[in-house]
Amino acid sequence: MPVLAVMLMLTACNKDDDTPDKPQEAKGVPTLVTIVFEPGQLGAMCTNDYLQLDVLTFANEHKDSVVGSFICLRTFERTREAIKEWAEAGKDAPGSEHRLLILASPELLRCMKGVTLRETDHVLMLRTWLDDAKSVGPAGRTHVLNLSYAQAVRQAVERYKAKYLEDYADTLDSFSQKEYGPYRIYRTFCSVHVADSINETLHELFPEKKIGYPFDNTNENTGFYDIENWGLGVIDEQADQCNWSEMVLIMSYATTWDPLSDGVFSQPIQFVDYGVFNRSYEWYWITHGYDDEQPQCVIIGEPGNIEKQLDYIVPNYNLKSWLSRWLANPDNMPEEEWGEVSLTIWENLIGR
Repeated sequence: MPVLAVMLMLTACNKDDDTPDKPQEAKGVPTLVTIVFEPGQLGAMCTNDYLQLDVLTFANEHKDSVVGSFICLRTFERTREAIKEWAEAGKDAPGSEHRLLILASPELLRCMKGVTLRETDHVLMLRTWLDDAKSVGPAGRTHVLNLSYAQAVRQAVERYKAKYLEDYADTLDSFSQKEYGPYRIYRTFCSVHVADSINETLHELFPEKKIGYPFDNTNENTGFYDIENWGLGVIDEQADQCNWSEMVLIMSYATTWDPLSDGVFSQPIQFVDYGVFNRSYEWYWITHGYDDEQPQCVIIGEPGNIEKQLDYIVPNYNLKSWLSRWLANPDNMPEEEWGEVSLTIWENLIGR
């Protein structure tokens, strides 16, 4: 059975047939909107699930003008084949003037190799630098929708600095060395440069620190207190991600850090962006953290616990709003849009 045959089609009703912001509806041919996720990155009530819901809701509200679908398979290889099938299916078949392919992560750039889109197709990429998106998307019809975490990163740095200065006030003296870091960003892949401003903001706050990628040989001189990007280390196109929870648990253990080490007082922060596997990371701290251990973690995603002091940066792309504007005028959308989010702190979650 073809991959597209098993993709869930998301449609419903809309009775307001005469509104002027539905240009395709008059032709009687629905516009196809398809969102693609990384392998295994659905099903834990995380960011991707809400993006999928945005497409569902949008299709429900524009039944006569929009058909929505999604792709989320077990491997990048199968995902690439599904995207190629999506592109081929629209070449000669009659359809609406415009179609939209949404890639929810820059890690999906690899899946666009060998894909040829129609002249009127559009591509929207999330968390992706515009130049990277343009390298695979159609000229003049490639867009990015990003969120800047700069404000949240600055809030986190100040929060943890104040927290550790207070917690260790009795231990520190005027002779104590105060070291900033280590700062680490944990993702599924560390080789992909994500457009979220985490690296850039940390480097702006601490310009003397290097930005490193431990699995990249060009960054061998990165020090322990620098800004490091850590991935799970899986690069095989055919490897599925179903066993990654165990790897995330191992990385969770590695984030435990004593702020007082060899006479050095440091203020470590880890930014954790594992998608659906954030839940594994939270579970580790809920079940394995000792009373005297506190996580130095800011999770990129929706809150999943109130047990441990985990702060969050919650991505809110407002994809549904972007889709509404695109449907009304698909040929006049800006290439690049950025939003900004703030830090969601643990103490505020307890009262929910």
